[in-house]
Amino acid sequence: VIGLDQCKAFRDAVTINDRIIAPAGLFNTGTNLIASLLEFNCHFPGYPVGLSRCGEQLCGATWQTPWGKHSPPEFRNRTVELFENINKDFV
Repeated sequence: VIGLDQCKAFRDAVTINDRIIAPAGLFNTGTNLIASLLEFNCHFPGYPVGLSRCGEQLCGATWQTPWGKHSPPEFRNRTVELFENINKDFV
């Protein structure tokens, strides 16, 4: 797994309430399925279960990355309006 050596540094630098997990990938590669699996299988302390129960607030898992679900990695420092106040390094 690429970046596995950075997990501890990420956990040490980003508090659990600021961490976000989100799917990203090419079209027709299962990103909607991954979003659903994250919603129903990942539980984050202090957050309601399921993306649909979060409303405007991010709750640990979201349906796309701040730079877009199908955008190339070069777009990481750009953002869609919904996520303009989110630190991209926390994803």
